[in-house]
Amino acid sequence: MNTQPGLIISIRRHCEKDGDKLTPDGIEHARVIGRTIEIPSLEMIGYHSNANRTRETIKCIFEGAGREPMIKPAEFGGKNILDSIVPHLKNGWPSDLSYADAVKYCFDNESEAMRTIGGNLAKFICELVKVHDPNDNLRIEAISHGPNLECYIMHELGNAGIDLLMGGLYFKEGQNFIYHPDERVIEIPHAQLNCSIK
Repeated sequence: MNTQPGLIISIRRHCEKDGDKLTPDGIEHARVIGRTIEIPSLEMIGYHSNANRTRETIKCIFEGAGREPMIKPAEFGGKNILDSIVPHLKNGWPSDLSYADAVKYCFDNESEAMRTIGGNLAKFICELVKVHDPNDNLRIEAISHGPNLECYIMHELGNAGIDLLMGGLYFKEGQNFIYHPDERVIEIPHAQLNCSIK
């Protein structure tokens, strides 16, 4: 996948947390991500949810990349589109389950909320594409929460996305997907997958 020049939209789960703060390992992980993704020819813009752990993650990514923190909340339609799915769940997040099992539980029992969150994130990405030309030398890093990323994969890929998620494709802390608007392809680096959006 050619990632330069051109517009890159990365949606990432926040790094390791303790409560709503990053752990020392989470801070270092975010800085390593920044050093890894740094491409001098690309400008960078960052978005975050209202949760402190997402603000800390994007700030540390910019620090790692050696950039001034051009970051802001992902306000869209009067709300922060990157906020956690938990308030939308009828029965709350099943915290007694492992993360993978909790996501499976929500797919089975909270499908309406999951589809709504996935659709909202898709609209947010569409708005970014409208504002920025696909040929812009720009990387957008948006920090959200794991289930939101999985909701988006389900929304865009339908049953194929659900099969991937049920097969064990989950976003661990700090992992992301990349949307390439020029090719309408979702790149999932940790799974080494490229999925075309129809």
